[in-house]
Amino acid sequence: MKRRVFRSLIVGFIAISISLNFLVLPSGTCSVYADEGIATIYEYVSDSNCYTGVSNGKVYATAYVYGTATANTCRIYLYLQEKQDGKWVTVKSWNTEKSSSSASLSGSYTASSGSTYRARARVSVKANGAWESVILVSNEVTA
Repeated sequence: MKRRVFRSLIVGFIAISISLNFLVLPSGTCSVYADEGIATIYEYVSDSNCYTGVSNGKVYATAYVYGTATANTCRIYLYLQEKQDGKWVTVKSWNTEKSSSSASLSGSYTASSGSTYRARARVSVKANGAWESVILVSNEVTA
């Protein structure tokens, strides 16, 4: 009986551990690239996202980052990319740096009808003298 309970606990622990790896990745309109498929828990970045949209012949890109309470500087490098011959090509870029625990950045670009776009962003937070960065990729939109 004790072996069966112990075995059940071990199997449950493993199942929860595996499930948590999938829950750490943010949902919504972006994906976070992590080395070798391992989700990363960040020390200084508490929330971040990037997304795109199309309206009135323009494609819009936005990214934001929120740092933890100890954060004092945030940077965003935002790249609007167009799919050309199956590859993503940067057609416009923006950047900002704020001396605060959060930052956001938006930009627009005249869209080519029928073209597909996405945003890619590198958001960084500085806290306790160290930088931490996250790479984000938005949803794809077609003009």
